[in-house]
Amino acid sequence: MMKKLLGMVAVAALLAACADEVEETNDVVDPGTGQPIGAASLIDGDNDAASKVTSIAATFNGATETMIVSITLDADVENQVYTRAVIYDVNGYQAYTTQDDPLDRMFTAFGGVSADGVTTAVVAMDGGQFTKYFGGAVYNATSYSAPSAGLSSYAGKYVGLTNVGTRDGTLDSAADSALLPERAARTQGDVFINADFTDNQLNGAIYNREVLDGSPLNVGDGTVYLTPTGIAADGSFTGNVEQNIDGDLKPVGEFTGTFGGANASGLAGGIYITDFDPDLDNEEERGIFVLNQCGTAGESPDCGTFNVDDLNSN
Repeated sequence: MMKKLLGMVAVAALLAACADEVEETNDVVDPGTGQPIGAASLIDGDNDAASKVTSIAATFNGATETMIVSITLDADVENQVYTRAVIYDVNGYQAYTTQDDPLDRMFTAFGGVSADGVTTAVVAMDGGQFTKYFGGAVYNATSYSAPSAGLSSYAGKYVGLTNVGTRDGTLDSAADSALLPERAARTQGDVFINADFTDNQLNGAIYNREVLDGSPLNVGDGTVYLTPTGIAADGSFTGNVEQNIDGDLKPVGEFTGTFGGANASGLAGGIYITDFDPDLDNEEERGIFVLNQCGTAGESPDCGTFNVDDLNSN
């Protein structure tokens, strides 16, 4: 099958590493359950070692609905205050946007936080302009203590942004269409991760993944697999993402993140994937997940549906 060439080629951060200096408040909605939970602010994200092009930093407070992002070509100032955009919310993740004028890039950002307010993640991205786009993600944990041993599960929701752009009423302009920016198409899905704190390994999957707007993508059943990887002493992890494409299991990207809270009560991270649509070239997606441990306050309803054991259960 001949592939359709996708015009928005990435010039962007893969995934940004951990941040620090977090303020806690209340009354933000948990992405996994939709219930009110604690909030956190994420500050001073840095590129991970694998990415050298675009730096992204973000400050997010869900309780006050505040998002400040630093990313290339988004605004007049380095740390731009984004506007709350409830219309774009996905699975409890709060959406924010910015666009300086109709011929400037339109950026979308999502933020999420765990039930105890300890782990946080933000993803931001534009839909592309002049054949390029910018984007990345940050995640953070303000505290972490590892369980002494045992298996635990984490379930919840996923939100992503792709370089398959879309245009809507906010982008109308009398200018030539070659100059117009696009909004990044949103994706959503479910996440399930198993962690083994005896052997310090984790693995999982993002499933039911689908595109919400923009040009249609051929993502099959939407599932991407987070392959087994180690858990570091500080709770951080980085691994590879695979997908079954036309019957073949293929590498499509990487995931990275961190555990947080007492006995690893929460987990936050992000993914970068590409070449997941057999009908396209240069398609890319960046997304985040913020999950609560099954058996803890704020656990996803999926924990009960799947009947998974709590940490150290027999």
